Amino acid sequence: MTFHRLFGDVNGDAAVNPLDYVKFRQSFGKATGDMAYEPAFDFNNDGAINPLDYVQFRSRFGKAFTY
Repeated sequence: MTFHRLFGDVNGDAAVNPLDYVKFRQSFGKATGDMAYEPAFDFNNDGAINPLDYVQFRSRFGKAFTY
């Protein structure tokens, strides 16, 4: 069994797409302790979803795994 994780793909459909972007937007600007904070979007694990995380999300937007 092979496991892959594509940063930004929070719904597990093997693609970073508009569905994930909606979730990212809901988490953007949030930090640990906030109900809308989604740790899967915290690329650098600093406890906040901020522009540094957006750069990483954006670089993967539109990408997908092919099996």
